[in-house]
Parts: sequence; structure tokens; C-alpha cells
Amino acid sequence: MIQNCIFLLNAGHETTTSLMANSVGTLLDNPDQHQRLLDEPELIASAVEEFLRVESPLQIGNRLAGEDITLSGGEVLPKGTYIHTSIAGANRDPAVFDDPGRVDIARKPNRHIAFITGIHVCLGATLARVEGRIALGRLVRRFPRLRANGPAQRMPLARFRGWSSLPVSVR
Repeated sequence: MIQNCIFLLNAGHETTTSLMANSVGTLLDNPDQHQRLLDEPELIASAVEEFLRVESPLQIGNRLAGEDITLSGGEVLPKGTYIHTSIAGANRDPAVFDDPGRVDIARKPNRHIAFITGIHVCLGATLARVEGRIALGRLVRRFPRLRANGPAQRMPLARFRGWSSLPVSVR
């Protein structure tokens, strides 16, 4: 029961809050992409996908090997091995993404794994995407002159990426 409560708090609040703040931070750091989104509001869906790729709220995943796993180099991870995955690293893999360090709100294809994939896909992924499109789209339309307004502070966490403070001005 406690684990389910922790899961619901993290999945339903922490990641959505971080998605929005990380998106705003990315727009502030990339004024050309901010202007592009203002000029082309129909890019909101692909913009949210790019923000998820570049600043995924969840940075690290954990799994327990259910069976022996042979890696491409021949090494074997025995059943029961605790595995740490780098979602952030995978989302910047140059073998998957052209110029992975560049923010491009129209990036196609964008096969990021911010919500993981397969049987472990985030159950709230669709809701998070809808929330991101609506909230960020409205924010950008309502406050087109959004600017940084003071020093920003990242949360001091490895697993989650977000802001503990991101002051902005809307005028």
C-alpha cells in the first residue's frame, strides 16, 4: 500500500510538475524554439515530445533481471541482477537522434523513452502528454513574453529532473 501511494504521488504529481517546469526552462534556454512555438502553435505536440526527450522528468530506471541476460559484448547478467538504466542517456543517443544536444521542437522522428517502452511503459503517459500540450500551449499563448526573472535552482536529485526554483516574468 505504501509503495502504491509513493508511485501515485511520483507518477501523478512529481513528473507532471517537472514536465511543465522543464519545458519552460528549455524554452527559456532556447529562445529560437520559444519563438518558433509562438509562430507555429501547431507544433505543441512535437514540442512536448522534444521537451520529454531533452529534459525527461525521470532520469533513471531500475529493473531486476528476471532471467540471465547476455549483453551484446558477451557479458552475462545473472538472473536477479539489479540493473540501473539511464533514460537521460538513451534520450541523447547519437545513434538514435540526429544532433541530440540540439533542441528541435519539430524533431521527427522522436523515439525518446521518457515514458519507457514495452511492458514497462508508464500507465500515465497519455495523460501526461495531454496535460503538457494543454498547459504549455496555454501558457505560451497567454504569456508570449515569458522571460527568466532571477536565478534558477535545480532539484538536487539523481532520479528526477526538475526545478526547485524557476522564477519567470510574464511581461
